[in-house]
Amino acid sequence: MSKKLKLKKIAEAALAVASSDGLDLMEVLSTVSSLLAVPDVAETVKTSLSKHDIESENIDFSEFVIAFSELTEESDGFDSFELIEVTDKYAKEVSEVIGDDFVLNNMCLGIAGMYAAADGDISMAEDEAIQTLERNLSNIDREVWMAITKSLLSVHNNYLDD
Repeated sequence: MSKKLKLKKIAEAALAVASSDGLDLMEVLSTVSSLLAVPDVAETVKTSLSKHDIESENIDFSEFVIAFSELTEESDGFDSFELIEVTDKYAKEVSEVIGDDFVLNNMCLGIAGMYAAADGDISMAEDEAIQTLERNLSNIDREVWMAITKSLLSVHNNYLDD
């Protein structure tokens, strides 16, 4: 799979999770406020993991912004992500596209968690969607993806404070 396709699938899955209960304005705004932080957070994770001899696919997460933009341009607006039901079948498709890479898997869940929590609350539907992804992605560490979520939420909250 191409690197761009993997990044698009991560963005799609994250938006599908946040859309599980309908998209709230804060969730949409969070995509914008945190988009530029994704590459920095990903590089921090990759650097930290390389110190423990955990290698990652050579993906430049600065391309996530481009992949995200292309994905939203190709869709019929943010509402179209509400039509994606995060089932085991969908989550397995996500896993097949992004593969086994530790950083990609945890960034996927970390971004999904941030988008879901951006409105101040993770609904039951969003939580179930996150759990479905977590159950089906191949290389997940709960502490890592939750740390990614917290980092991205921090950027989002700082953006709102400005």
